[in-house]
Amino acid sequence: MPETFAALLTRLRQERGFTQHSLAAAAGVSRSTLARLEAGTFAPTWATVQALARGLAVSTEDLRTDFQENRTVNKPTIRQRINDLADVAREYHRTGNVTLRDQTEEAIRRIAPRAYAEKVIANLYK
Repeated sequence: MPETFAALLTRLRQERGFTQHSLAAAAGVSRSTLARLEAGTFAPTWATVQALARGLAVSTEDLRTDFQENRTVNKPTIRQRINDLADVAREYHRTGNVTLRDQTEEAIRRIAPRAYAEKVIANLYK
């Protein structure tokens, strides 16, 4: 099985003696972005791949992996995120925490298409 982008990036960073902070600074990306890339929870954009290649002093070809595979690794779908938020909203509703319930409903509205969000929210407490 080919090396994932997360594993490749971590290996190259460590082989070159960079910390996450120092590579992030050299590449011009945030440390949190670099951490998410190395954890496999975030798929890189082409601009990020180019910046990391410059920071590591390697070619973009050296950072090539199966990017499509990496887009699904540890990355929940929007539907799963909505379902997770719905579970949280139900729990807040059950415990009477209206403020957090309302904030969770608002989060659902922000990430879901309007009609779908309203359908999910309408069915939350049935």
